[in-house]
Amino acid sequence: MQLGLLAKRYYPQLMVAAGGLMCIAGIGFGRFAYPVILPNMKKALSLSYTEAGLVLTGGVFGSLLGSVLAGMIVARWGLRWTVSITLFLAGLAFMATGAIPSVSTIIVVQTVGGMLLAVAVVGAFAIPVLWIEPKRRGVANGVMTSLVGVGMTVSTPALQYILSSHPDAWRTAWYAVGMTIIVIGAIVLVFVRNTPKDVGLSPEWTSNIRASGPESPFKFGYASPLVWHLVAIYFVWAVGFSMEYSFFVSYIAEAAGHGLGNAAAVWAFVGAVGIISGFACGFLSDVVGRRLGLFLILTTMAVSALGAAMFQQLAAFYIFGFLLGMVFNAVPPVIAAAGGDYFGPKGVTGLVGLCFGFGGLGQAVGPYVAGAIADYTASFTMVYVVSGIILVVAAFIALGLRDASARARLRSAAKV
Repeated sequence: MQLGLLAKRYYPQLMVAAGGLMCIAGIGFGRFAYPVILPNMKKALSLSYTEAGLVLTGGVFGSLLGSVLAGMIVARWGLRWTVSITLFLAGLAFMATGAIPSVSTIIVVQTVGGMLLAVAVVGAFAIPVLWIEPKRRGVANGVMTSLVGVGMTVSTPALQYILSSHPDAWRTAWYAVGMTIIVIGAIVLVFVRNTPKDVGLSPEWTSNIRASGPESPFKFGYASPLVWHLVAIYFVWAVGFSMEYSFFVSYIAEAAGHGLGNAAAVWAFVGAVGIISGFACGFLSDVVGRRLGLFLILTTMAVSALGAAMFQQLAAFYIFGFLLGMVFNAVPPVIAAAGGDYFGPKGVTGLVGLCFGFGGLGQAVGPYVAGAIADYTASFTMVYVVSGIILVVAAFIALGLRDASARARLRSAAKV
């Protein structure tokens, strides 16, 4: 592909923006649209909270499977075609969710959709390693996930408008989510390239990377204790975080009695604050290190969950929603940046795939447990207490991490 000098210079930034769109599709629309649609969907299908949690569990269980396979698939067929095709198929799966009358079939379709979207998200986190110099990867990863907040901020009022149109509008909402994912897949096909060499660039940190792409996770160094330390942080965070966000809108609207309109407004506020979270926290981890950065992020998230459990005034939800928004998209980019520090360009996709796989397991467990607790106690208070405690545990696991030295980061840039 022949590009002008100016286009070549800014193509890495374009790739980061494309990675952000992949994150919007895979996380912003694929996962965080669910809490907005849930109240209408639950009422229309007469679901219990446990059953509602199982629908989300299906999606995140699918992401577990997709994350494990993503690195191998991207390495075999390349980022561009792999992600664009999986986004197209995932969009169809989410549109099918709106057309299916049976909750059991919806769970199956959501599982397939989650598996396909996981490939796009894992692929997105390979972009900074290939296109961005090592000292700026935390920021680049953060920019991508910050765009998830943009997706939440835009999609929440749009979905609310759709949902207010008629009683069965939750189906229309799923159609809209699916179509948006398909459009993003088309954008990826047009603009994304597999490696910098495809546009005539040869950054020094990619000189030893195979043109076929990142390393398959099945060739990754699973024996390293550091790998499993990072996986443990990600898994425990995923359980606590998914418990906190899954019923966020339902908690404010139903249990706290503030109504669906106010609940959706708070959720959109979380998304708006989350626009800067990935960038800010990625920059924070570049400055203070991945270890302390993760500890501060997870502690803040724990405070937001425990605060929401103790105070149910609408103003309190905005305060603790602000704290949640500040760290909402922070853990995945910092973990991905840590992977680049420790394992180099080829190893990061294996690590991200493994973390996302176990994170998918954690986010499959979290909503089910949260729904079961809500049904058993007839309250969301204990859901948020348990979520906060789990996030505190994750914070202290992160505190035991060691930071890569500056010299190790430079070595990782040239690692084969």
